[in-house]
This record gives sequence, structure tokens and C-alpha cells, in this order.
Amino acid sequence: MLQVAKKIYSYIGDDLSRRIYLNRLNYNISGSAFYLEHILKESVRASSEWKCFCSLMQELRGEAVVLFGNGIWGDTLLREFKGYPWTCIIDNAPNQSDKAGIPIVEASSFMKNYNSEKIVISSFKSRDAMIDQCIMAGVPKENIIDAGKVIYELTEGRIYFDKEIPMILKSGLFIDGGCFDGSDSKRYFEKFHGDSINFEPDILNIKRICETLKGYEKKYRIIPKALWKGEGTISFSSNGSFGSHINKDFSDNMIPTTSIDIETADEEVAMIKMDIEGAELEALHGAENTIKRDHPVLAVSVYHKPEDILDIPEYILSVYGGYRLYLRHYSFSWYDTVLYAIPGVF
Repeated sequence: MLQVAKKIYSYIGDDLSRRIYLNRLNYNISGSAFYLEHILKESVRASSEWKCFCSLMQELRGEAVVLFGNGIWGDTLLREFKGYPWTCIIDNAPNQSDKAGIPIVEASSFMKNYNSEKIVISSFKSRDAMIDQCIMAGVPKENIIDAGKVIYELTEGRIYFDKEIPMILKSGLFIDGGCFDGSDSKRYFEKFHGDSINFEPDILNIKRICETLKGYEKKYRIIPKALWKGEGTISFSSNGSFGSHINKDFSDNMIPTTSIDIETADEEVAMIKMDIEGAELEALHGAENTIKRDHPVLAVSVYHKPEDILDIPEYILSVYGGYRLYLRHYSFSWYDTVLYAIPGVF
């Protein structure tokens, strides 16, 4: 293992990637939060946007501050500002009365009795509706704090197309492996103006893709199969979310599989993105010919399995040794560490 780790390290392209790599490796081996804290400190928490937001929140400590949204990003804010004197949490569909000792109030009831509190919007996807709801209730715009936008720009809005990564794309297809709702393909269209193939076996997610990519119908196609080493069938856990995944212990839902090599045998590939809940290595085996032929930019999740941080870059380099490797982290938790393989950057 040590020799493999050293070889991978020698291909890493910048100091931040080296530090993330070593801390991720140590975190995966030990499970110690010490190493995860270092990853967060040098990634999302190090950004100027986050530091500015944290300064603003500190300035407001003496005022009444309300958190709007009891979802994943609401939980992120509660963790990042542990001990913060929130007045309450408001939510449009609360399913509990409190969280971490903070009362949860139905949003419309709170708005009826609004009394000059500062309201922190925690969501990005629902932010426009939440902001409109506040304004309709008479909340001044200066009392609405858009945390959802800040978190989005550090996480979902940056992942796979990070401006810090020296990513120069040639013409060709974007392979969106683990498409979920099509948002990454949409970002690719807007940044690079190419076309995409979207691999997504979950029928509920396919509906979301069509909604997200409305107006781009001529630029993409959907393959409703799981990415794997090749053609076949495999068991799949489908839940209509980003967590749908291959599940070898679940035999009630068998779906077809395919590979990138099969689906792009006669097409040039510019970039491959993979976030397929632990099936990345198998899918990369199914892209071996494509990687050898086209040397596409790769953006691959390496957090689903502890061994991914070694096995995935080791395999990529065994297929094509002309890549330089970069790592970045895009969450305030253990997930969303991405390995970039960039061809010809030395």
C-alpha cells in the first residue's frame, strides 16, 4: 500500500491536492475526525466567501437570528455554528418540535408574528421561494441572509468544474455518470458548449433530468442503464434521489448495465464525471479503451469506499500515465472528495 500511495503522490499536481490526499488517506485508514477537520479547514472553510459569511454571522450574535430550513444545509449551518444563539428554526413542513434544543416553528405561523428578526436562508434550490415568502410577509430585504447561495457556490456550484483546476477541454462529449437531475450536464453546456451522454437508471431521476435540461433536447441523450464494466444486469436500489445505487444485496430490482466503451465506441469523449455511489472503479474498467484513446479529463468521486483513494487513481494511471492528478473537497462533511485527472499538465 505504501508504494502505491507514494506513486500516486508523485503524480499530484499542486500542494493543496497533496494535503487533501494525505489527510483523506489518513482519515480513511483511521476514521479520525482530526484528518477530516484538516480537509475542511483547507477547502470549504478556507474560501473568502465562507470567511465573509462567518464574519457576518458573528456580527449578528447580539440580534435575533432565525434559521429558515430544516434540511441538509440547515444541518450544515447548525454544525458549523455550534452553540450559536439561534432564536428558532422555521420550516414549511416541520416534522419535529426542536433540534439540538432549538425550537422548530412552522414558517407561515412565524411570519404572521414577524418582529424584525434576521432570517438565514439555508436552501439553494428553494431559496427563491423562501425569499419571496419572507418578502410577502413584510420582511425587509436587508434582514434576509442568503446562506444557501454561499454554500452552493462552495459545493454543488463548484464541484466537477472547479476553476482552480487547470481544465482545458478539447471538443467531444461530456459523460455524466450518475446524472441524478441533469444539473451537471447543464453546467457543462453553459461552460463548454458541448453535448452530453447521461447515464441514469433511476426512472424518477430521469424525469428530473428532462425537466432540468428543458430547451437543451438536441444536446443530450439519456441512457437508462447503470455504468459498469460491460453489458449485463445488476441489482439496484432506486429511491429517486442522488443516493440511488447499485446494491448487490437487493435482488428485487434488476436493471441493465453498460459501459462507456460500449456506448462511445465511435465518438470522442472530452470529459468523464462519475459519482455513482461506489461503482466508480468498475465503471472506469468499462472506460479503459476510451481513456486510452481520448485521454479525457476525469472528475471521479473517491469517497464512497475507504480504498477508493488508492484504487481509483492507481487504476487510472495504469491505463494512461500522462495524467496529472488533483483533489478537491466540496462539502462540510466527509463526502464529496473528487479526484481530477488532467491530461498533459506537467
